Amino acid sequence: MLCPLTHIMNLEQQVVSLEYAKRLKELGVEQQSLFYWFPHRSIETHELIEWVIIQNKGGSDESCSAFTVAELGEMFDRELKIHSGKTVSYLELYYCAYIESSSEGYWNKTHCFNADTEANARAKMLVHLIENKLYDQKTQKTSANSHGVNT
Repeated sequence: MLCPLTHIMNLEQQVVSLEYAKRLKELGVEQQSLFYWFPHRSIETHELIEWVIIQNKGGSDESCSAFTVAELGEMFDRELKIHSGKTVSYLELYYCAYIESSSEGYWNKTHCFNADTEANARAKMLVHLIENKLYDQKTQKTSANSHGVNT
């Protein structure tokens, strides 16, 4: 079933690319996701026409999980063990940032927003931008560049 969400938002920007989906599958990442890259083939010749994103309860041998940003984020624990045996405690996995710069292009200050989820990190940054009049929510365009801020 083709996903009706593709008409509301650009779904390809919300999931991993076909290239990364294939690579993650090759590396043995479990193929369970909300969306899948699926080969659309000609009925007559079975030749590949294009790859499409479908919403499905399970993939096929040919399909690859089209993981969303949220699904990828959930794959990480708060503590990661690296192959060397060292343990890295609580990585800042969920953050958003923007960098203030001068009119000459020099970086002056980085603003970083951490949270328990990626959505909340982005929300914290949006709240900051709106409260500091760096984002115009009516036109949905940043006015940050006019304040010397690169987002």
